[in-house]
Amino acid sequence: MVSSDNLPAWCWVAFYSIVFGLLPAVIASKKGRSFWLWWGFGAVLPILALPLAIQLKPIEVEKKFYSSLKECPECRELIKQEAVKCKYCQHKFAPMTVRSFETEAPLKCPSCGVPIWRGYTRCPGCNQPIRACRNCNMLASPGDRHGRNCGTRL
Repeated sequence: MVSSDNLPAWCWVAFYSIVFGLLPAVIASKKGRSFWLWWGFGAVLPILALPLAIQLKPIEVEKKFYSSLKECPECRELIKQEAVKCKYCQHKFAPMTVRSFETEAPLKCPSCGVPIWRGYTRCPGCNQPIRACRNCNMLASPGDRHGRNCGTRL
């Protein structure tokens, strides 16, 4: 029979790293992060993982931040929704009407009908590129060459 005094030191290190890895993993998973990733991090570096897990912001806060950004079609950098010109590549954006998330419904993709909010460059349903007319701001289907309402060339 093996007593606790005869166990090698590596067994105790493994036991405590497994146990101490659970605390940061549980905290991080309640904030929407991967339990197993944080458990591994906490098992290897518990002194570092625990304060970082406590300081993590919930994922909803990050989603809110990223929803206020749009992707530049030229350089693919994230910039503010209100930007008229990309600060990285100087690409100028066509003026678009400002849509309120609270009061207005999203536009619908002409190809599949999935709701599309401003700032999207591709439809989340069919992955088709999204283009809007410069004059009437109506969404155009992938094959359209002119705006549907005003006839302006896209």
